[in-house]
Amino acid sequence: MTKTLEPPIKSGRNWRHGWSKTSTYGIWCKLRERCENPKNPSYPSYGGRGIFVCSRWSEFKNFLADMGERPTPKHSLDRINNDGPYSPENCRWVGTAREQRSNCRDNRFLTHRGLKLTVSEWARRVGVDVDTLLFRLNSGWAIEDALTRPLWNQKQISFQGRTQTVQAWARETGISRRTIADRLSKGWPADRILSKP
Repeated sequence: MTKTLEPPIKSGRNWRHGWSKTSTYGIWCKLRERCENPKNPSYPSYGGRGIFVCSRWSEFKNFLADMGERPTPKHSLDRINNDGPYSPENCRWVGTAREQRSNCRDNRFLTHRGLKLTVSEWARRVGVDVDTLLFRLNSGWAIEDALTRPLWNQKQISFQGRTQTVQAWARETGISRRTIADRLSKGWPADRILSKP
């Protein structure tokens, strides 16, 4: 059920809006703390590097009007431009940690065939483990090769009219995948690769 923002109730010197115990209000308080309070442990990564909260959001009612209530407990507030401010144009609710991690400033981005994605997004897209992709890139591989070369266990070997991956031949022959891959990299013919030592 969506809660509507009631007019503030004045009680002595305090103003109450009925949202102070909600997660939406808590998120608003935390974003202001990390941007505006130099004593906050997160300040160096936010306010300390120029991230600010727009003046409109100095009041919770405006934040709530622009963003709405937090959709679910799994949702978090994400800045679209990670170097930009907390503002209606630059913020959204995201429902997964993966969505938010893909927008971190320490992510490594790769542009391939006009598409710019993080390393982890590319790894998912091409079916390669992130560590493998990073190893390739850090070893000096060209982006094209790092993203398109098949893994050794995805390489295929044709023998006696059948074509299978290294992994499938290893299961069938009882020869380790590493041995088959090593023989393949040496250029051995298929009958020699798949014969026992």
